[in-house]
Parts: sequence; C-alpha cells; structure tokens
Amino acid sequence: MNVLIAGDGNDAELLLSILRQHKKIKIIGLMGSDDESPEARHARQMGIPTGADFRTFSECHVDVIIDVTSDSDMHKWLNADVPKDCEIICGKAAMLLLELVKRLRDDNVQMEALLTDTERSTISD
Repeated sequence: MNVLIAGDGNDAELLLSILRQHKKIKIIGLMGSDDESPEARHARQMGIPTGADFRTFSECHVDVIIDVTSDSDMHKWLNADVPKDCEIICGKAAMLLLELVKRLRDDNVQMEALLTDTERSTISD
C-alpha cells in the first residue's frame, strides 16, 4: 500500500517512523508546507521524498493520503486534486489513527524498558 503523509510537525514524523516499519506499507512521501522543517529533512535522510503539494507526487501511485494538518482547506484541496481511487484519511479519522499510533509507540517503549530491566536482572543474578 502506497501512503503519502500530509503535514508537518511531530504527528507527521511519528506516522513516518511507525508506518515505515511495516512491510506492506510504502511511504511515497511527506507533503508539508515547509520543505526545510526538521521533519522534512528527517524524511529525506530516510530516503522519503518531500514536497509542498500533491503535484510533486503525481507520478507516483498513491493509495492513501493521511492528512494530519488539521487544515480544513487541505482536505478540500486534496479532494479536488487527487485521483478518485486514492483514499484520504483526515479530520477525526486521522486523529483516531494518530492516537492508535501513539499508543503503539508508548507500548513499544514500555516493552523495551521491560526487556532492558529483565536483561539487567538476569545479568546481575
């Protein structure tokens, strides 16, 4: 599944870091208003293209756009510009997805801490 993330900031970077770990998901790009933001630079370091609008990615087949901008105009613009076979996740649905991803991240952090504690106690015994 080819995914384009629309947005700058921590939410976009969190989605990038979690979704790129899944074999069935290919991050096509990060579309944001600031191509020099820390998130855009980080995406490029990971080999993920960045751009300011959908035309940057028009040559790519995009299955899903996840819009984490909280900008109602962005949703209108995306609906007008993207192919009809591309699904757009935005608004409350995008926020729900973000909450689930945050929970996954937090669970992973807790699991890593438990593993570290277990390893330390095993070594000291």
